Amino acid sequence: MKATKITRIQKLASLAVTAVLTGSLLILGGFASDAQEPERQIQTDSDITDGWLNDSKNPESKKWRHSFKTEGFFVNQYGIRLAWNNDSSLYQTTRQVTAGEVYTVSFIEELKQYADNPDVMEAIRLAILEERETEENSTNQWVTNFIMTNPVVVGVDGPYQETYDELAAVFYESGKKEYYSSVLEKSSKETQAAMAERAYKEHNIPCFSMTVQILTAEERLQYLEKSYQDNQTAFFSILFSDLAGNEQTSYAYRAYEDDRKDFFSIAVESLDSYQCEALAKRAYREGKKEFLYLIPGAKDDKDF
Repeated sequence: MKATKITRIQKLASLAVTAVLTGSLLILGGFASDAQEPERQIQTDSDITDGWLNDSKNPESKKWRHSFKTEGFFVNQYGIRLAWNNDSSLYQTTRQVTAGEVYTVSFIEELKQYADNPDVMEAIRLAILEERETEENSTNQWVTNFIMTNPVVVGVDGPYQETYDELAAVFYESGKKEYYSSVLEKSSKETQAAMAERAYKEHNIPCFSMTVQILTAEERLQYLEKSYQDNQTAFFSILFSDLAGNEQTSYAYRAYEDDRKDFFSIAVESLDSYQCEALAKRAYREGKKEFLYLIPGAKDDKDF
């Protein structure tokens, strides 16, 4: 049953990437693709289809290791957007690329001319190598459950002549978030810090989320405290998982004392059952029902 489903997803995914380029909207089961302009094959976020992710220890998760995914790269002065884990036989234009191993790289019809462009082909090879390195070094299930096979070229931009530092601002301002993330990793520390500050000030949550991944642990904690003081729950939620368990608990109690319900709703999940029970009783005594109802296991006044 599942094997049949995966085959269907592969065929539908081929239609989906074409829909991205023709400006149509396609929603098929777990896959949803936003309309895009034909000349720009760039989406703002990584699209993962038909995707529930199991624990890596669960044998069932192996069946999803080759689910359809798209990602953006910036290499060799080109922005390259690849989709992978589709059926290469669905495409008329293919090339063999050696990047650690031999990959059959397919091209959607609108981009088949790039198959004979040596600079673009080198960029594609480097993009595959980058993804291979990520897969080899990552324990993140969003990486390990989507190992690249059968890459398809669905976007090409460039060549660009600007430096990485300059391109970080260019892609930030143009909203090309996946290219932005790629160039930012190669930018200077000064540019990374400046772009984090800019994204925070401009309330650009997607770009901020990408940028802070590159910052030091100390810098991330500084933004966490700043977001609490500035009452910016969205930024706080991005960074909260960085904290150790006891630090998360401290924020839960702090948010309770400060009557910061939105922050409390994020931090309260760090409390254990005994802490939840004690705090729920306290909230009931103090008449803070808006906090009481946020505490796991304390949904009814009758509990007290």
